[in-house]
Amino acid sequence: MRHIRHLCLSQERLYLATTGGIGCFNFFSQQWEEPHTVSSGLASADIGLVAWDENSGFLWCTQSEGISYLGPASGVWTNLFYDEIGFYDRESVSSIGFGVNHQIFLVTSRGRSLAGHSNGGGFEWGATPRPEEEVKWFGEAAAVDPPPPHLFLPPGYYYDEQERVITDSHGRRYPLTCWLRDAWNTLWIGTWGLGAARVDLVSARFEALPYGLWDDAVDVLAFDQGALWAGGDQGQTGGGGLTRWEIGIRNPEYYEPRYITGFSDDRITAMAFDEEAFWFGTRNGLTRYDLDRRSWRTLSQVDHLSDPRITHLYLDEEYLWVASEAGLSRILKASAGRRDSLVVDIIDPRQLGDLRISFLAPQGDTLWVGTEYGLYWYNVSADSGEFYGDGFFPANQEIDAVVCYGDEVWFGTSYGIAGFNARNGEWFAPPAQRLERLGRIFWMEVDGFSVWAAGERGVQRYDREGLRWIRYSMEDGLPAQEIRTLRIDGDYVWFGSSRGLTLFYWNAPYRID
Repeated sequence: MRHIRHLCLSQERLYLATTGGIGCFNFFSQQWEEPHTVSSGLASADIGLVAWDENSGFLWCTQSEGISYLGPASGVWTNLFYDEIGFYDRESVSSIGFGVNHQIFLVTSRGRSLAGHSNGGGFEWGATPRPEEEVKWFGEAAAVDPPPPHLFLPPGYYYDEQERVITDSHGRRYPLTCWLRDAWNTLWIGTWGLGAARVDLVSARFEALPYGLWDDAVDVLAFDQGALWAGGDQGQTGGGGLTRWEIGIRNPEYYEPRYITGFSDDRITAMAFDEEAFWFGTRNGLTRYDLDRRSWRTLSQVDHLSDPRITHLYLDEEYLWVASEAGLSRILKASAGRRDSLVVDIIDPRQLGDLRISFLAPQGDTLWVGTEYGLYWYNVSADSGEFYGDGFFPANQEIDAVVCYGDEVWFGTSYGIAGFNARNGEWFAPPAQRLERLGRIFWMEVDGFSVWAAGERGVQRYDREGLRWIRYSMEDGLPAQEIRTLRIDGDYVWFGSSRGLTLFYWNAPYRID
């Protein structure tokens, strides 16, 4: 929620219209509340305007598909689509106004007017407020607030009062997009790229509000002693970064690789943590952060990795296992802090040397490996491995993801999801085995209740108790159709996509799937 288009105030909240939904900041508790997004019921998270009606308590907004309103009692969003109301192509709402008699007035980008009841319902085209009627407007028809005063920013930032642009120490410019004064002599500011801020108009002191994820693209999630890490590789060009967030405890921390010596790439593809170091796989090397020395170092093929294009990481007590676009490596952790004696082994170069390795899943002394030629198993103690299933379908297909739970091994391919018991070799029968085209599977997780798979067509969950597969899509509240990663967190599941993070209370007692 770094890109803000509009602000409005209610009795206790600041609402922010952003490219990722409606942000809600409670200025009494000084805390962010849950945002309103597609997962909350909005037709789109790309918000243009937000308006609060003090007479009815309804919250209205415009989004790319139409207009929406939230009832204070129901807590449910209702979406009114532009084509259903009678808008022209590419016509949108530019102003929202509230009258004293529970009337709502809209002005479109073409200058047309319509009116309706502020508690929702139909609209009448051509209706305008009477000349003597008092209307509180939001958007283009609203009264223009005086420009902000000169702002005293923290070190590393400079404010150009003429252009109304904030520049940071790296030369990046963040224009002010909107500002709003409240009754307590505070100026609230929205920017394009730097989030929101508040300014004490007595001292002109600028205080930025924390804004969540650095980058909306989330391909990888990992936990580190209660903190959630998020990173991505979805085509960003030089603007990516990592977010570390102790949710509910501390504000997010951000790491921008292009400004960190020793961190060569911001396209994050994998993460693994232990008590000595943080490891980050990227599209151009493996980066290690030494917790004792507080230093960064990136490894590549010159350090004897099989390939610098990392796809997955797995840490055990002795080794870091590194999957890549061309083979599998392992690094002796005890040697990782020494620059001149790093110990790297290439695993089974004869069979795996040029293959894309997608996923790693440990099971005792066995490491299951997803490859483009099928499912491979490696016995760590014996230092040997083979492809599994004697070349039979579906184990001989390109493996997108593999995961283990006890004796179970589950894997996903473009032909569906299958699994077997590794102890006795028995394959799971339908409905557990789901061999149908589900698109690419990006990530899988499993516990005693469910098997989860995130992919091109949403999320699939196998309900062990109900012996059935359940599919979740945007119709169920996912922010995007393509879900890149997931993490089970007790009764909750985290989903990562191109539109950020979503937390799903999958085990809620009131849920009916």
